[in-house]
Amino acid sequence: VAMEFLRRSLLPLLRAAFSPLVRTFMHLLERARVLLPQWSIWPRQVAKRVLLVRHGQSAHNVSDVYAYGDNGDHEHLFDAELTEQGHKQAEALAPVFASEAVDLVIVSPLSRSVQTYVRAYPKPPPRGVRTEVWAMAREHLTDSCDIGSSPSALRERFPRPDLNFEHLDSVWWYVDADTSKEDPLHSREQYRRYGFMEPERVFEDRVDQFVSMLRARAETSIAIFGHSDFFNALLERHVDIHNRWLENCEVLTI
Repeated sequence: VAMEFLRRSLLPLLRAAFSPLVRTFMHLLERARVLLPQWSIWPRQVAKRVLLVRHGQSAHNVSDVYAYGDNGDHEHLFDAELTEQGHKQAEALAPVFASEAVDLVIVSPLSRSVQTYVRAYPKPPPRGVRTEVWAMAREHLTDSCDIGSSPSALRERFPRPDLNFEHLDSVWWYVDADTSKEDPLHSREQYRRYGFMEPERVFEDRVDQFVSMLRARAETSIAIFGHSDFFNALLERHVDIHNRWLENCEVLTI
C-alpha cells in the first residue's frame, strides 16, 4: 500500500519538479555543442577552424552612392575593385597568411575579394593547400558592386594557376526573372533601368547551403575571402553572434 501511494502521488510531483531542470540541462548541452570550441559551428568530433577574411576597401566603399543610394550610373562601381588603400590593407595580410596553416582557401569571385586574396597570397599557396572560387560566397546583391564579371573577364584579370574560374556560370550572381542568365552585361543594363536586389530569403538560403557545403568538406582549417553582409548572416544564423560587421581586411577566426 505504501509503495502504491508513493507511485501514485510522490513520483508525479518529482517528475513535475525536475522535468524543467532536465530540459534546461539538455538545452545547455546542445548550446555547448554548437558554440564550443572557440565558437565553432561544427560538431566537436569534426571541428573546423575557419578564418573569415573581409576584402579590402573598395571603390564602392568610398563612393557617394555608398551613403546616398546606387542607381548604377557609375560604370567603375560594377564589380568594384580595391582602392589604393584597399590594396595596402590586403598586402598587410601577406605576413598573416605566410604563418597560417590552412588546408583550403575559398574565394568569392567578386573582384574585390579576388584582389584581396592575390595580395594576401602574392604567390600561390604552398603545395597541399587548395584554392577554390565559390560563387556561393559572393556578397548579398544589393548594389551595383555586387554584380560580377564574366568568367572570361576574371581569367584575363587574374591569370594565376591557383585561380580557376572555368566552372562558373556566365552569370553567377543573382538575377531576377527579367534579367538574362547568359549575358553578363545585361545585368548592368537592367540594374541601371530598374534596379534589382537579391531577396532576403534567397540570400539566407544561400548562406545556409554554403555552411552545409563547408561541413561536408574533409579540410579542418579553412580561410574564406569574402564579404561583410555574407559573413554577418553566417555568424547570426550559425554561430549565434549578432551584428558582427567585419571591417576591411579584418580576419575573424571561428
